[in-house]
Amino acid sequence: MSVLTFSFTSFLFGRLITTREISYETLPVQCYIPDAVPIWVMFLWQTIHLYFLFFSSGTPLFTMCAMTYTSLQLKILDYELRGIFEHVDVDNDDVFRNVQSRIAKCSKHHSFLLSFRSTLNEAFSTVMILYLGLMILVLCIGLYASFALKSREDILRTLAYVAIYNVEFFVCYCFPSQILMDYSEGLSDTLYFTKWYQYPKFNKMVLLLLCQLQVTVAFNVRGIASFGYDIGLRAIKTVVSYCMFLRAIIL
Repeated sequence: MSVLTFSFTSFLFGRLITTREISYETLPVQCYIPDAVPIWVMFLWQTIHLYFLFFSSGTPLFTMCAMTYTSLQLKILDYELRGIFEHVDVDNDDVFRNVQSRIAKCSKHHSFLLSFRSTLNEAFSTVMILYLGLMILVLCIGLYASFALKSREDILRTLAYVAIYNVEFFVCYCFPSQILMDYSEGLSDTLYFTKWYQYPKFNKMVLLLLCQLQVTVAFNVRGIASFGYDIGLRAIKTVVSYCMFLRAIIL
């Protein structure tokens, strides 16, 4: 991220550093400048907006990486749960304490993932509500425009934008979130099929851990719904429905 930030900053200020003068040629984006707007105001205006666009465009990738790494942690926890009762001799005090420490370790690991889930949801859930609403609006406009446009080139360009937006939504949000939920929901099954009921001494600890594992590690939108295939398909259904409604009313 630091390399990308340095490269982007060099792109914005490289020509300015070389010429040591703010002019039309040193603007990040060449555009029309009204006579009443000073050149340095336009330079700051473009720079601020481009920085905002640069950092906001990194949000999907950051969210995808965060959910992917969390899924990897859940896979590691699943492996730890499978090995809790391997080679167990309940009459051996050392083995008994070892199993207790394994159960406690798995409980702490899951608690950590739950706290990370809460942090991630608090940081991004509000943004995701806005993103979801904006995505539905943009896709509605794009699909409607594809029906209204006459030029084949314009229609293909509009459909390409719609397709790219859909790919970003599913690849960066829906797929990683669905994998995260699937791994999280499978933890309790993994623990149950370790045949823990054959070791009565650990029943209480295992039952408490089973109850804890019922809490799903999932990325949700303000607790309304969890991102996954379901919400992705609902969003697409909403887009198509509104688009057909606009087409029936306007065309």
